Amino acid sequence: MRGYRKRRYKRKTGFERLLDCAASLPWWLSVLLAVVTFLLFDYFSDRTPDLMIDSRQGARHLVRQVKWDTIFLYLKYIIPTAFCVGSLVNLIRRTK
Repeated sequence: MRGYRKRRYKRKTGFERLLDCAASLPWWLSVLLAVVTFLLFDYFSDRTPDLMIDSRQGARHLVRQVKWDTIFLYLKYIIPTAFCVGSLVNLIRRTK
């Protein structure tokens, strides 16, 4: 089978999948999810670390907590942005 080429599909990233999902939802639901996820991640990212560094286990706990707080800090902006962009895409599709 000369000349036959397999089609390669580009794998979508998690952000692209989230954008597709948000664009398929009604625009008002995407905006609502953006607000809810922002508030949820804001709650988890603004916790003050426990100051119990008197042992190794306490230090591990502190490092783990700071790691998750940092992850939630970035997710606080990335996920709601995806939902807002998805709602804009949905509104643009509806107007055409």
